[in-house]
Amino acid sequence: MQTRSKSGVVKPYIHPTLLAADLALKKTIKQALCYPHWFSAMKEEFLALQCNKTRTLVPVPHIELP
Repeated sequence: MQTRSKSGVVKPYIHPTLLAADLALKKTIKQALCYPHWFSAMKEEFLALQCNKTRTLVPVPHIELP
């Protein structure tokens, strides 16, 4: 049987604490946009939503406050 491991195909291991530490640094969109890899990921996700026509932008509804 040929496995991915025998073929030399392996997934990179990312230690969970490193991932959690990276996520903890970005608490707002403004903070995340300062990092090129976060900006790139957000842009890619938005373009995918548009290309797949799974999401459309609509105007923010006007809410009257009492």
